[in-house]
Amino acid sequence: MEYNVEKTRGITIVTPACSHIDATNYKILQKALEDSLESTNDLLLDMQEVDFIDSTGIGELLVIRKKVQATNGQFRICGINNSVRESFELVHLHNIIPLYETRQIAMAEPGIT
Repeated sequence: MEYNVEKTRGITIVTPACSHIDATNYKILQKALEDSLESTNDLLLDMQEVDFIDSTGIGELLVIRKKVQATNGQFRICGINNSVRESFELVHLHNIIPLYETRQIAMAEPGIT
């Protein structure tokens, strides 16, 4: 899995460049997100290219959320398609991590510096 990392307005945006996040590749995303926490407390995961995420990937998002919360930061997710949204809703992740349709909407929300 490849990913892009950019920083803007004090937030790190991580965008996986893959169609799926599962047990075969979640550790790469884990490293990207954890490395980003070294330089910022606010993360935005842009999943615009992701078509599928399994329970391993969802579990990793919960781990990252906990780490971000420990630093009083914000963790948000944007750009999810209907298939990924259904997976998130199935496990009520949308009640735990804020989800946004686009990066622009996520960045406009209060709390993002």
